[in-house]
Amino acid sequence: MAAALEELGARLRIGEETVRLPNDPRLLAQGEIWNLRTVYGDLDLLHAPAGGGYEHLLERAVEVEVGDGVMVLAASMDDIIHSKELANREKDHLTLTELRRFRDQQKRNREGPGLSFDL
Repeated sequence: MAAALEELGARLRIGEETVRLPNDPRLLAQGEIWNLRTVYGDLDLLHAPAGGGYEHLLERAVEVEVGDGVMVLAASMDDIIHSKELANREKDHLTLTELRRFRDQQKRNREGPGLSFDL
């Protein structure tokens, strides 16, 4: 993980500022939440999100292509939303409306053509 984060140019995000992320796998393993900024954008790493850990999230995980045909498992949108609801942080409340809208659009896209109205 430390090598991958270094390749991504990851820096620890504190508000709008960033600081160098220690390249120490033992330190990374001790943190519950790492809020990072990479050359590709913000990245939050959670060891055990609210609502359940890896085994729980694996049940509904979805495959996502991250480039050049590389597929990774990611938490389902429903699990991400549920985790943010349980965490009950102000910053999460600000994104929940958009996440729910995105999830609902994904569901409509999977259901195929038909009448749909975005109000």
